Amino acid sequence: MSAPLMFSPEAESVPEFSFGPAPRLTSSLFSEEVPLLEHEFDLMRQLIYDRTGICIADSKRALLIGRLGTVVKERGLRTFQEYYDLLQRDTTGDLLTELFGRITTNYTYFNREPDHFQYLTKNLLPSVPKNERIRLWSAGCATGPEAFDLSMHLQAHLDATGYMQEGMVLGTDISRKAIEFAVKGVYPVDAARAVPPENIPRYLEPVDKQHYSVKPRIKNLVKFRVMNLLREVFPFQQKFHAIFCRNVMIYFDEATRMKLVKHLAEHLLPGGILVLGHCESLLSVPGELKGEGASVYSRRA
Repeated sequence: MSAPLMFSPEAESVPEFSFGPAPRLTSSLFSEEVPLLEHEFDLMRQLIYDRTGICIADSKRALLIGRLGTVVKERGLRTFQEYYDLLQRDTTGDLLTELFGRITTNYTYFNREPDHFQYLTKNLLPSVPKNERIRLWSAGCATGPEAFDLSMHLQAHLDATGYMQEGMVLGTDISRKAIEFAVKGVYPVDAARAVPPENIPRYLEPVDKQHYSVKPRIKNLVKFRVMNLLREVFPFQQKFHAIFCRNVMIYFDEATRMKLVKHLAEHLLPGGILVLGHCESLLSVPGELKGEGASVYSRRA
């Protein structure tokens, strides 16, 4: 039996949603767009940057109105100022989690940017000593396909080595709704469109004509948690052999990217790899990392 995932009590005790029922609103209210005044726009994007690291450019004002105006109405508020004040008073973190879920996109699919998984299976996994438990982290896992991709490749490695090793995958995301979706492990058939046909029956099973479910032996290797990557201290007691943080930092400015990359590197074992999205190559590589190509960086010994 695999050892339990070493997580601090702080990470285990994530508060539940406590929004309560949405107020009953009239159709006329929903048909009216909530205006976003200049000072409100500045307040909102500064708050978003401070809490999540996401930069909202001037050109994204209409997007912010479209995605958050609905929240303002659903909560029975009249202005973005009232919404901002509500966010400032919230001590649970639930409202911030909801906000993040509205302004980011959690759509993803299996086997995205497959060359990264080839590097994992050909270079990283075979290099881990047999007496070490393989630890992989999907940081910013959205609804879970990447974490399950890692689990599939880990399972194939364990099968090939005759289970002489143990392993685990951690998937984290700031969005609670995304994590709740991931825990279920049920996806539209289209999410598996990039999976080689011969692998689908190995790792996925049909629920109905429109959905696949991740097979139990793949799900059992994965633990999902809600976590903000910009927290000052990560709640881990052990380091990782590989951290996949792909297509997450596209929302961040360069200073926030570098701060996060250094923080992630601190949680890699020597020789471990940090994998970013293809569009997220670093302008400068921290001294503790060295480039391995294709947005893959290894931790120096």
